[in-house]
Amino acid sequence: MYRKERRIPTIIGLLIILAGIGGALTLSGNYQNITSKASDYPKPSEVHFSNISDNSITISYLTDSPKLGSVQVTGQNKNTFILDDLDYGKPKERMTHMFTLKNLEQNSKYKIKIASSLQVCKRQKCPEFIQKTGVKLIKSLDLPPLSGQIIDKNKQPVESAIIYLLIGNAAPVSGRSDRSGMFIIPLNNLRNQDLLSRPDLSDESTIQLTIKNAPDQYASVLTNLGLVKANSKLPPIEIGKTYNFLTTKLSGTQSSQAKVLGNRSVNIAKNGIDILFPRVEMDTTIDQNPKIRGIGIIGNKIKITLMSETETAIVTVKSDGTWEYRPKIPLSPGRHTITITGVDNTGKTVSISRDFVVLKSGESVLGEATPSGTLTPTETPVTTPPTGITVTPEVTSTPTPSPTPTLTPTPIETPTPTPSEVITPIPPRPGNAGLTNLFLGGGVMLVIVGIKLLL
Repeated sequence: MYRKERRIPTIIGLLIILAGIGGALTLSGNYQNITSKASDYPKPSEVHFSNISDNSITISYLTDSPKLGSVQVTGQNKNTFILDDLDYGKPKERMTHMFTLKNLEQNSKYKIKIASSLQVCKRQKCPEFIQKTGVKLIKSLDLPPLSGQIIDKNKQPVESAIIYLLIGNAAPVSGRSDRSGMFIIPLNNLRNQDLLSRPDLSDESTIQLTIKNAPDQYASVLTNLGLVKANSKLPPIEIGKTYNFLTTKLSGTQSSQAKVLGNRSVNIAKNGIDILFPRVEMDTTIDQNPKIRGIGIIGNKIKITLMSETETAIVTVKSDGTWEYRPKIPLSPGRHTITITGVDNTGKTVSISRDFVVLKSGESVLGEATPSGTLTPTETPVTTPPTGITVTPEVTSTPTPSPTPTLTPTPIETPTPTPSEVITPIPPRPGNAGLTNLFLGGGVMLVIVGIKLLL
């Protein structure tokens, strides 16, 4: 008589197999919360679209701390991830991010999503935009490129700073400083903001440069086209300072003796108060809780009223002469009005109101689409103080953050001289490869054991 063989119930074997398969799939996929060492989702600010031609677009943004970055572009004959222009093979964490999207179709719309090293990024976490390329233009402008060097307060070169240029009604153009702090921005392929033609410029056309090295590190320059034609190389530009070369235009050259205004926000705060974002009427943002920012007299109280949501708050001007506020209630897409009230240095009460627009995610914005808010293109290159306040330029040696910049201008039909595009099917996946492989092996073993028990 044969001994009855004892067998594991079929249901238990099936459960073991399913557990093994589920564990393997989970640990090999995107849910690597336990082992992942990747930084969290990108929180971009100062998002700009610039250098828009018939076949290329440049997108740039800042992050509060060094982050890995990538963008996903989809559209006509395009569906790929692109790494930072400075990333050759292996991505590097940085605070300034710039991507040149090449080989695009003319006069076509592309969806551009800011991502990180993560393979999957939900729309709520990773901002998404739609940008259109221009039409092909045959003739170019007979203008020299603008060049210069970016330095820090210790006179050392600043690498990877993003330089934005705005002139007249031209669309934004941008460039980036190299290891020596040097940059060059071609002007021969400027386009109007409609991207359909060349701008009509004169020697008196004002040029504004805004240099960004981090969310709180700025510099800005005022000059004009005539001075650039006479000498297209600017003197060294120090982060944290504002330069006005228009005061030297009678000499016909951009000498190093140009008036240095120092930190613009501090100078204006000595005379009154102002709003830095929204900087101009109908400024735009995609952030439903945008950071309302401004300047004032140190220690003074500023009353902030958000008319559309009837929300009111009082903030104190910080020691650097700035204040900021975020609405507690998320703002709906559309037009909103902000009003600030405070006292100037004469004791007079001053009120400033400004309209801004919260964009829907994915809404197209030419030049810029900034979650935290920055300037939109305008011919007025300097900060406009409230009525009755006079801005008196002063030299200051304290390089503190300058106000947000105006939009970046567009370069060339042939993309600006930046490193070639690096295309990967998918950005590198985060996580600890060793532990993941270990758990994968365990999952496979569970499957084998389950099958054995069923046999």
